[in-house]
Amino acid sequence: IAEVLAEAGAKVVIADIDAAGAAKQAADLIASGHEAAAVRLDLADESSVIACRATVVANHGTPWLLVNNAGLQHREPLLEGTVAHWERTLAVNTRGPFLMAREIGAAMVAAGQGGRMVNIASTCLIGQFCHGHAAYMASKGAIAALTTACALELAPHGITVNTVLPGGV
Repeated sequence: IAEVLAEAGAKVVIADIDAAGAAKQAADLIASGHEAAAVRLDLADESSVIACRATVVANHGTPWLLVNNAGLQHREPLLEGTVAHWERTLAVNTRGPFLMAREIGAAMVAAGQGGRMVNIASTCLIGQFCHGHAAYMASKGAIAALTTACALELAPHGITVNTVLPGGV
């Protein structure tokens, strides 16, 4: 996603809990002649999301596009499911995108230039099922619902919000 956006002319800021991995990806993009940067982000931590938004806006300006792509997909059979697994999956896959939409959405509204948000869900919502993904499927269903709510509330500000449902990659 970052590579395609960079090739289309976007300045890409890669936000990831793996700061070294994000920095390497940004360096690779820069080496290919693109504009890129990296910032550490823990989607499960609200203060990290708030700090990420502040850093991005201060160093690169208000984003015009947000792609919520992070996600955990660890398998745990329903009948062996743990609350810890459920909560971690939803913290990253659902709460994180909510926080990013809230924070980047507020920055976009304040900038008054519209924008775009793309939330990555999954084809598990339309029939590509897999055992052991109760938490994952629930989190991606929540992303679809979150997208609808965000689209409704951000449309008056010229911000469109969509969900993409990729399959296995």
